[in-house]
Amino acid sequence: MPSCTDYCREKLIEACVTARGDGYAFLSNEIIEHEIDPQSKQDFLDSIATVPQEAFANPHNIRSRWVSYGYVDYVNGKLWIDHPSHNAKSGTTFSQYNLMPDTNPELAGVNRQYEPMPLKVRENACFKKLVYLGYLMSPVHAGDSDNPALQRFQAHLICFTPREGIDSVATPDAFHQDDDFVFCVYLLERNNVEGGVNYFAPLDCSGMSLKDAYPKVLCEKTLLNPFSAYTVNDRIVSHYVSSIASRGDGAARSILILSFKPMKVDDVVSSKTGIGISRRLSSASESLMVEKDAVGLKPW
Repeated sequence: MPSCTDYCREKLIEACVTARGDGYAFLSNEIIEHEIDPQSKQDFLDSIATVPQEAFANPHNIRSRWVSYGYVDYVNGKLWIDHPSHNAKSGTTFSQYNLMPDTNPELAGVNRQYEPMPLKVRENACFKKLVYLGYLMSPVHAGDSDNPALQRFQAHLICFTPREGIDSVATPDAFHQDDDFVFCVYLLERNNVEGGVNYFAPLDCSGMSLKDAYPKVLCEKTLLNPFSAYTVNDRIVSHYVSSIASRGDGAARSILILSFKPMKVDDVVSSKTGIGISRRLSSASESLMVEKDAVGLKPW
C-alpha cells in the first residue's frame, strides 16, 4: 500500500481530529499533490475524459460517473478493489449504488448501477495514493469498530459538465447526508466554471434549501485548486454543494469522493471476496488510534 511523508501524515491526522469534532476539515492541494508521482497523476487525470455519462441524471444534472468498491487494510499494508458485478444478459459489468429514501428522497427506490472504474484506473498509483491519504484523514475512532484499521471504501469519480444556460445541479438539491460513515472529496479538475460551493450545517438542516438553512450554516468554502480536499464526518453534519455554471468553453468540474466504513474481521472473512484477515488487526488498530489520540483524538 502507498505511504506518505511524515509532514503529510501529520496534516492528515490533524484534519481527522478536526472533522471528528467539527464535522469537516479542509486540506490544501500542496499537502496532497506533493505526495503523488507526476506521471501517475497525469495518467489519472487523463482518464477523466473517458468517464461515461450518468444515466440517472436529468437534463439539469449533466454528470458522468464511475463507481468502485474495495477494502483498505492498514495493518498488512494492502488495498483490495472489488471485482464488479456482472450482468449476464447484457454482458456488461456494473457497481450497485442505492441511497436511502429518508436522506435522499429524490432518488428513493431508484436502482442505480454504474460502470466501475476500468482496471487501468483502479491500479493507477495516483488513485491508490488518494485512497490511502483519504483513509488516514477519515474521522474514524476506536469506538466505531473492534478493528478500525480495516475499512470498507467506495470510490465515485464524478464529472460535472455544465453547458451555457444549463447548470449542473447537485443531487439532492438540498442539505443532506450521504448514508456514509465518513467521506472525503478531492477536487481533480475545475475549468471555466462558477459555483460548486461547499456548505456544512447541523443535522437538523437536512432536507432544507440553502436559503432556509443559511442562518445555521457552519461553513461555506469552494475548492479551487486540483487536489485540494476536505473530509467529513457524515454522522454529525449535513452538507450541500451549490450548482455549477459554465463560464466558457470546456466547462468542467471533476471530483473523487471516497467514503469509508470500519469493518469487523468476520465481516470480510464471510464476504464473497474471501479475504482472510488476521486477528492481529486489533492490536494494530490500537496503535493507529493511539497515534491519533496523541494529537487530541478521543473516543466518544
